[in-house]
Amino acid sequence: MIEFKPVRLEDRAVIERYTMGSGICNCDLAFANMYCWQQVYHSAWAEIDGFLVIRFRIDGGEKIGYMQPVGEGDFAPLIPTLRADAHAHGQRLRIIGLTFPLAGFCIVSGSVFQALGTPFYSLIVSVCRQICVLLPVAYLLSLTGRLELVWWSFPIAELVSLTLSAIFLRRTLRAAGERLSQK
Repeated sequence: MIEFKPVRLEDRAVIERYTMGSGICNCDLAFANMYCWQQVYHSAWAEIDGFLVIRFRIDGGEKIGYMQPVGEGDFAPLIPTLRADAHAHGQRLRIIGLTFPLAGFCIVSGSVFQALGTPFYSLIVSVCRQICVLLPVAYLLSLTGRLELVWWSFPIAELVSLTLSAIFLRRTLRAAGERLSQK
């Protein structure tokens, strides 16, 4: 079992050494948020093999979740350790934040679409992600009778929206470049 520590003010430098240089822009990794909300979410942290691991209670309840480990390199070797920690608490492994970089790209692309005069692309990506992919895939996966599979609908929806965003971004930037070259 992993020995997690509560978030204390004196831990700020150690935690920020991982989070500030990670390039992951997520408010859940902000030290101030971890510190202020720890009484609600029971947030705790640990250093494992050069990675910062944050464990918390989902919605402040009984279910344990882990933020995506933050550090240099591949965190895949940590997965069995995290799984063992979750199982030691009678829980399944739940890692939050794995698709944040994909979502970030799609959010920035949507802003580019709107700024360069193709806001309809942003709408298409959002509608496809939520209505055309996420809900139907979640429903279909629920029909398997294994509800834990429903969580796969999120990364599937993110991959589809990433693909659409990349296609539309290429079109938008190409059109903008052509307009600039004509002036």
